[in-house]
Amino acid sequence: MELKGKIKLINDLSNESIQKKQLVITIDGQYPKDIAIDFIKEQKVALLDSASVGQIATVKINIQSREYQGKWYTNINGWAVALENDLLGDL
Repeated sequence: MELKGKIKLINDLSNESIQKKQLVITIDGQYPKDIAIDFIKEQKVALLDSASVGQIATVKINIQSREYQGKWYTNINGWAVALENDLLGDL
């Protein structure tokens, strides 16, 4: 699946045990929506090194849901990013 929007925020959520960044993009339309996308592990986190707030990005994603103790949790994980005229990852 693919999402395209303007980068609103890039958060570094890494700690001692895992490298993780979160990219928030705003998708235009009649009702604009902010979507948070996680990039996990060194290779995927590095895809965001040249990204900056305000750029237009096309992001390839996987959506995964799982059940835990009767509740459902959904993750959106990014695996490739195209920034305006700059191509990063395996699109």
